[in-house]
Amino acid sequence: GDPAMVPYVYMPAAPAAGSIRPFSGVPVVAGYPKGYVPDLAFVKRTVTRRAPWSAKWSAAAPLAKLQRAYVGWSYGAPVFVRAMLHPGQEACVRLQAPLHGALQTATLFALRTKIGVTSVTLTMRVPSFPFTPLWVPWQSSSSPILDPSTHRFDLENFGPILRKGQDFLLCVGVVAKLDIDLFQHYLELPLTYLGAKAGADGPGRTFLLAPGNASTSEADPWGGFSLALRAEFVETWHPGWMLKDSVEPAAAAAPVHGVRWESRAVALTTAGAAGCLVALV
Repeated sequence: GDPAMVPYVYMPAAPAAGSIRPFSGVPVVAGYPKGYVPDLAFVKRTVTRRAPWSAKWSAAAPLAKLQRAYVGWSYGAPVFVRAMLHPGQEACVRLQAPLHGALQTATLFALRTKIGVTSVTLTMRVPSFPFTPLWVPWQSSSSPILDPSTHRFDLENFGPILRKGQDFLLCVGVVAKLDIDLFQHYLELPLTYLGAKAGADGPGRTFLLAPGNASTSEADPWGGFSLALRAEFVETWHPGWMLKDSVEPAAAAAPVHGVRWESRAVALTTAGAAGCLVALV
């Protein structure tokens, strides 16, 4: 027939124990048992083998026995939508305690685009007017050129204990220290898609809050999009623990200037009072 090129794989024979390699001159001091050859074709990839397995270890530490659950949402959206968060306002999302316990950690997914922001705040609030803080705000540093873009708040041993099913708000704000118009300061946030949950009366409800006078925007200002904010919830030692008393919040980092809301996302425009937040596709 016609000459053709065909693949050829060189399969060297297995050396026998006691032989000497022809090029290196190194003696072979071990070999395969009689009837065994190297699995050069990786036949073992097609064979599933099983064997019994067991292990023993000491009892888990008390903290490892506690139940854990997650609340909130990581980033996920069919289109990229971002929002600008300014001083003097907070973006809030309503959540519900999945068990009797307290928040351990919280992670806010942000972007590195910002102007004048020096730190990001996380405040836990009552879900109804006047949205009283349940604890003093936590802060995450936002260095001018070294902002991590993802802010992780360590809440361990701090904050209130909630009962299973209790609703609360997690509100994100920013602190700025430059002598320019506050509405020129901002931190850009990617928004995750929640759909109808963002406007419903339950977990996921999203709105903008001016903490200076407790005024809010309409629910679902970004048309089904919300904060990419995820938090870990850990049960308390004993379900019978009482709630910790709330404390007065720290002084506001920046006053509220003007009376304007501007929120836009996915061709949606809303109007309200106090502050300015813009979302862009």
